[in-house]
Amino acid sequence: MEVQKVGPDVYYSLKERGCFVDWYPESQQHFALISRAGFTPRLREITEEERVILIGLADMV
Repeated sequence: MEVQKVGPDVYYSLKERGCFVDWYPESQQHFALISRAGFTPRLREITEEERVILIGLADMV
């Protein structure tokens, strides 16, 4: 089984599901993605603009 890097589709799915969470009125949404295979260049661009935290395997070691 080949391990693939996480792409924008995973982030957009997470962001979409975030609307189902009852956030406190003064709270802001913050997202973080964790991947052992890493992230695609396109996802890195998107998440840099939207200030999403990306954690790779190297970050945990």
